[in-house]
Amino acid sequence: MILKRLFFLFCTLTLNAAYSATVNLTLNQLLTGGYGVTINTFYTAGTKTLNLSGGPTGAITTTINDGNIYYLTSTSGLSAAIVGAGILIADVTTLNISNNHLTGNITPTFTGLTSLEVLNISNNQLTGTLTGAFSGYTSLREIYAYDNFLSGTLNGAFSGLGNLRIISCASNCFTGTLSSVFTGLTNLRTIYLSDNQITGSLSGVFTGLTNLQNIDLSNNQLSGTLSGVFAGLNNLIIISLGNNQLSGTITGIFPNTTTLQQLYLYNNQLTGSLLGAFPLQTGLQIISLNNNQFSGSLTGVLTQLKALQQIDCSNNQLTGSLNGVFAGLSSLQKIYLYNNQLSGSLSNVFSGLSSLNCINLGANQFSGSLSGVFTGLSSLEELYLYNNQFSGTLSGVFTGLAVLSTISLGANQLSGTLASIFNGLTTIEYIDLRDNQLSGSLSGVFTQQTALEEIDLSNNLFTGTLVGAFTGLTALEKLTLSHNQFSGSLSGVFTGLTALNSIAIDNNLLTGSLSSAFTNQTAIKSIDLSNNLFTLPTSNSFTALAALSYLKLGNFYNLTSLQNRGRTALAPTQGLQLH
Repeated sequence: MILKRLFFLFCTLTLNAAYSATVNLTLNQLLTGGYGVTINTFYTAGTKTLNLSGGPTGAITTTINDGNIYYLTSTSGLSAAIVGAGILIADVTTLNISNNHLTGNITPTFTGLTSLEVLNISNNQLTGTLTGAFSGYTSLREIYAYDNFLSGTLNGAFSGLGNLRIISCASNCFTGTLSSVFTGLTNLRTIYLSDNQITGSLSGVFTGLTNLQNIDLSNNQLSGTLSGVFAGLNNLIIISLGNNQLSGTITGIFPNTTTLQQLYLYNNQLTGSLLGAFPLQTGLQIISLNNNQFSGSLTGVLTQLKALQQIDCSNNQLTGSLNGVFAGLSSLQKIYLYNNQLSGSLSNVFSGLSSLNCINLGANQFSGSLSGVFTGLSSLEELYLYNNQFSGTLSGVFTGLAVLSTISLGANQLSGTLASIFNGLTTIEYIDLRDNQLSGSLSGVFTQQTALEEIDLSNNLFTGTLVGAFTGLTALEKLTLSHNQFSGSLSGVFTGLTALNSIAIDNNLLTGSLSSAFTNQTAIKSIDLSNNLFTLPTSNSFTALAALSYLKLGNFYNLTSLQNRGRTALAPTQGLQLH
């Protein structure tokens, strides 16, 4: 919740830049301070809605429209103001006082508004518990109280509110269990209680809530298994229970939930095989099971899920190959299976998946050639296959991938040159081919890749000079070429690369003077030139690099340029941290 507060503050400051001032005022000051408004100004008789929302786009700011942003700090006297304006207080069915700076207990906030059906007090600084807050408000259908500082348990908070359809109280400080909290609320459609400190098991919590469609209890401290938790909930669309302490298997926990579209169970302690977990969930579009302890193969797990668009089972203990796993899943767009123990070849694994835009299979045990693996994947934008055992050359591997922006194939056993490998990839921004056995020159390799921001080719067998290799890459920010066999001078190599902020070309065979190597790199923060064959730097080699904070030169001593800046040259294996 702290991150949300910081984000809200950032957005507020950003939006405030377009306004002349932020004005905090009470309801009484709003109505009597010469702003030309009354309660009737904010009341819509047709919908019986009283809208006193604050902030840049709130009703108060947009109504006054004088260039300032308005926030209420108190709604004291609201009921009297409504009556005094000739509005029947029993007629008001919707009250919106969200996005203000209201503090204190919520109970007095809407006294007398007994016909309320929709209450929105979200995005304030309200405190206290909800116990007794809604007593007598039996018409309530929707409660929005998210992003406050409400605390205590929810036991009895919604008692007697049989008409409730939506409870949205995320991002508060609620504690305790949910046992009996929803008893009798048979009309409930949506429960949003994420980002609280709720504990205990979910066993029996949703019993009788046959109309329930959306559950979000993510980012709490829930524990226990999910066995029987969703029994009878045949209308579920979204289940979000990520980032809790749930355990056990998920096989058989969705007996009749054929309407389920999104499932989020990430960051728990769930175990076992996934085979048979989704027998009837043919409408599932998103599955997020990452950061658990699932094991076994994915063979047969997704067969029925023809609507699947995204699967994330990363950071588990899955094994076996992916042959046939995605067959027929033509709607699939994103695959995240990194950090598992998957193996085998990727040949034909992605056949027919023309909608794929992201593949992340990094840190597994896949092997074999990549030739033809991505044929037909014209929508592919991001490709992560780092830390595997792929071999062979990259010739033709990326043909037809015209919108590819990310290539991450580091730490494999790839060989051959990069000549013509990236032809046609004009949108590429990130290339990581470190820790392979690639060789040859870089001359002409990046001619079309003008959008490149980062290149890492370290720990390979590249040779030749770097002159002209990066011409036109004006967006390039980070260049890592360490541990290769590049030779020649750096003179003119970085001309025009004004966005560069990090260069690592250590452990090569580079020679010549550095006096004019970095004349245009005013944004550079980090340079590692160690273990090369450069001549002794002159006094003006680095003096123009005002942003430089780290410089490592390896076997250079008595660096006049650094001494002139009050720095001390370090031993060959050290780096120089500039403060």
